[in-house]
Amino acid sequence: GYIPEGFKLESKDTSSKISIYKYSSSNNLMFTIYKTASSGEIDFDSENLDTKVITIDNINYTYGTDAFGNSNVIWIEFDYMFRIDGNLSTEELLKIAETIE
Repeated sequence: GYIPEGFKLESKDTSSKISIYKYSSSNNLMFTIYKTASSGEIDFDSENLDTKVITIDNINYTYGTDAFGNSNVIWIEFDYMFRIDGNLSTEELLKIAETIE
């Protein structure tokens, strides 16, 4: 899928329950992708977020930004639940989310 220019995979942790991919750039930007079975669990603290929902290609993405400028996107697609968070804009995280398989 889409990875913004200048980012590289820093670590990958895959187990039978969850996969975690951490990316960073040389200018201190980062994001993390979490993938688990839709029956599993992914934390999403919406208490401190101004959340919104957008539907793209029949998929509902819940997204928000906290007071520190960190953004989060969470959605369910097929049999998986995904979350991306990082210090990128919500728009950039949505671009990444739309291309994840």
